[in-house]
Amino acid sequence: MLDKPSDLLTTMGWEAEKNRTKNTQTKLFAQLNDDQKKLLNHLDPTPTHIDLIALKAECPVGVVASMLFKLELMGLVRPVAGKQFKLT
Repeated sequence: MLDKPSDLLTTMGWEAEKNRTKNTQTKLFAQLNDDQKKLLNHLDPTPTHIDLIALKAECPVGVVASMLFKLELMGLVRPVAGKQFKLT
């Protein structure tokens, strides 16, 4: 029988709030190489087509697509419909 809320925590095997570790942010700023910085300079909050980004950055589209994907995983770039990308 459960007499108090902490009994439920114990029965279910859950930790009490005071025993939990807090999540901390591991990286505040992403470490970018020179090519990624150059590519970010050609982006803004309005969506831009990947071909135009590649043209401005003077890089092949395949290389730009790879860099954009890495930047997306870092949370710096967001894809938009129609092969367009924008800053987050």
